[in-house]
Amino acid sequence: MIRFLLLWSIRIFFKIFTRVDARGLENIPDEGGGIIAINHPGRMEIFLAFIMTSRKDVTGLAAEKYEKYWITRVLINGIEGIFLDRFKPDLGALKTALAYLKKGWLLGIAPEGTRSPTIALAEGKEGIAFIASKSGVPVIPAAAIIPRGTFWEVLKLKRPKVQITFGKPFVLSPFDRKERDLQQKKGTEEIMCRIAALLPNKMHGFYADNPRIKEIIAQDL
Repeated sequence: MIRFLLLWSIRIFFKIFTRVDARGLENIPDEGGGIIAINHPGRMEIFLAFIMTSRKDVTGLAAEKYEKYWITRVLINGIEGIFLDRFKPDLGALKTALAYLKKGWLLGIAPEGTRSPTIALAEGKEGIAFIASKSGVPVIPAAAIIPRGTFWEVLKLKRPKVQITFGKPFVLSPFDRKERDLQQKKGTEEIMCRIAALLPNKMHGFYADNPRIKEIIAQDL
């Protein structure tokens, strides 16, 4: 019941206080496990991703720092979120994430691990590639465009426009143990480039000169 009320409240918040431009919703699977890999320009994008599907079996990874504050702790626990320690290997969080995916849930992950200081993409952390490869579930790249100052415009009741785009799902193959480190790096790069392909050039950031982005865009034309 608490979970339902929280998701309902988040949907109402975005409907009343923002103008949401959502694209590619057909790429979100109606059932079964999946990872929504989204960029991290602010604090709103992961919740925005959650409400774009009518599915109730959605949750996500959250930075350990949000467990310190009661309001974020209540929100994240309410949607059965997983707190992840970003500063050391957190095997417990990874096992929990894999368990949710095995049950057929959608799991939201921001691969950058922290908010981008410029809203452009920062380098992705390799944990997402490990989870994607280990679970075998499809990865749905997602790109949020939420300009700086959006939160303050919400407070001023200006109903700012926010945009979210979901790309085509894809699957990372299981890693070969002998080349795991290299494949994990390549897998993370693939995920980040697929997110970048959904964003304007000025937001490509760390991946701005990566030729894989143009290849992905050409494939989707």
